[in-house]
Amino acid sequence: MTRPEAFVWLPVAAAEDLTPRQLRAFALIAFAQARGIGLTEAELTAGLRHHSGKKAGQALSVTAASAVVDEVEAARWVTVQRRAGERGGTGTSRTTLLSRPVPIPRE
Repeated sequence: MTRPEAFVWLPVAAAEDLTPRQLRAFALIAFAQARGIGLTEAELTAGLRHHSGKKAGQALSVTAASAVVDEVEAARWVTVQRRAGERGGTGTSRTTLLSRPVPIPRE
């Protein structure tokens, strides 16, 4: 790589296991973790965009991003730690996302 562009390495197996939208979410989560940035589902929406249809180019809603994160977690590519609002109250839910590579079984 000759350009000074920020990047993160992802397991090839993730590209095979996840849908394109899930893979983009996983890449954003992995990048944030590699940079030491705490990430919430609401913040994740800024990086996830519709790629086709009437909403192409627009950010996903927090609800849609949350569903994508749930799918990536169900596929066991991330561990999600949920907590209540910033002050521990019932305010806006903040979620800390931690990517956790799943070990590949050796044959």
